Formats: sequence, C-alpha cells, structure tokens
Amino acid sequence: FFIQVGLGVAILIVTVLRLPETLSPAKRRAPSARLQGFTVLHLLRDKRFIVYALTMACGGSTLLVLVSAAPFLIPNEYRVPLHSFGFIFSAGALAVMCSTLLNSKLLGRFSERRLMIYGFAGNVTCGVALITVGHVSVWMFAVCFVSLIGTWGFIAANVTALAVRDYQRRAGSAIAVFGLFQYGVGGLTAPAVAIAGQETVARVGLFVLILGVLGGLGAALGVTRDRRQILAENAVAS
Repeated sequence: FFIQVGLGVAILIVTVLRLPETLSPAKRRAPSARLQGFTVLHLLRDKRFIVYALTMACGGSTLLVLVSAAPFLIPNEYRVPLHSFGFIFSAGALAVMCSTLLNSKLLGRFSERRLMIYGFAGNVTCGVALITVGHVSVWMFAVCFVSLIGTWGFIAANVTALAVRDYQRRAGSAIAVFGLFQYGVGGLTAPAVAIAGQETVARVGLFVLILGVLGGLGAALGVTRDRRQILAENAVAS
C-alpha cells in the first residue's frame, strides 16, 4: 500500500512539473458548470459515442474480472504460493506495454478499427483458452492471463481514439464520461463473479468470454456505423 502511495505521489509530481500542456492556449477555455452539464448530456445522447463507451467498458471488464480473481485462483486451483501472482502480473504488465508499442507502430499500416477488432479477437480467444485449458496448470493459466492483458494494448487506445474523434474540443468531458462507463461496468462485473458462486478458472473464463464477445460485438457495430457514415458523406460530396 505504501509503495503504491509513493509511486502515485511521484507520478503526480512528475506530471505537474515535467509534462507540458498539450492543448494550445488558443484552444483552452474554462467552461461553466452549466456548459459542462450540456456537454455530458450531448455525449449521452450520441449513440456512436455510447457504443464505443460500452465497447471499452466490456473490454476493460475482462481485465478487471481476471485480475481481481487471480489472487484467489492461483493458491486455490493450483496450490502454488500467492507471490507467484506477482510474477504473472508483472509479465502481463510487460505484455501490455509491448502490445501498446506495437499498436502505435502498426497504425501506419492498419486502421484503428482493424486493430481494435484484432484486439477483441485475441480477447475472446483468451477467454476460450481459459475455459478449455486454463485449469490444466498454472503455466497454462499464466499464458492465458498474460495474453489477455496483452490484448488491451490493441483495444484501449483505438477505442478511445474512435470514440472522441468528433469531440476534439471537448475531449476532457468525453474522456470523463468514457471512464465513468469503463470503471462503472468494471466495478459491477468484478464482484458479480464472486456472487455467482465459487471462483474457478472455468467460471472466470466464462465471464471473460461473455464480456469479450459483447465488446467485440460493440466494436463491430461501431465499425459498421462508421462505414455507413463515411459512405453517406462520400455520396453527398459526390
């Protein structure tokens, strides 16, 4: 706990002192509470934004469900010391760093939509693997865990970019609502696994699979709506 607090304070200090403001002074403004309220209402009425927000929420919930259950699964299912989770989680953190870096490199060749779909395809695959082979050994579980965490590098950045594409001047409000959906849904799904019964690898894998499929469907719906909009705009322009 004290290490987390120390790291949080250090990150805050570095952010305040060393990271510059990315928004140019000409575009900065201090909206009133009333304007903020209207902006939030507008976001909640935007079906495209809501689709991507729910997509992000489902994708993020797969991670929250697995990470919250892993400390109980590892000693109970595999009879190995709990500190083993620390090594597995560290490998997952490294995986998401590498996948995020790879995602940034691939954006020059592939669109955000395609990489997002690839991310959810990997997410669903990891859910299936957890159900079918995750119980075999702690090593199989570790492979599924690290792979699932790694898919987040292809999901988070691309879904966020697509969701706030039309809200560049109100990106702060858009991200705030985005986060509300993500952590709100995640906060409900993580304890739902425990409420559903004894936590097993198969049960956790089932939740991961369901959430991954829902996220993938949301991503597909968002891509379909975007393509229709692009085709309509091109038809009007021609």
